[in-house]
Amino acid sequence: MVEEENEEKVEKEKEKEVEREKEKEEEEKEKEKEVEREKEKEEEEKESPEEKEEGQTEQVGRISRSRVRPQASERSLHSIFRD
Repeated sequence: MVEEENEEKVEKEKEKEVEREKEKEEEEKEKEKEVEREKEKEEEEKESPEEKEEGQTEQVGRISRSRVRPQASERSLHSIFRD
């Protein structure tokens, strides 16, 4: 009888330890994901304006403006006048 109770206690302790390990692993995964998000943000900030996708907004002072690519005809006009 006493041995059975002791075995049950030991099993419960093992289960608790397994749960703690799972929680630690989940926390580590969350930390890794957060680090990845931070790296992605830094890489996006490093991109030059030419590399930014069409439709993204750029913060300029207190005003945000949308980045819109010029139409093909406008681009050709710009290249003509630049030369």
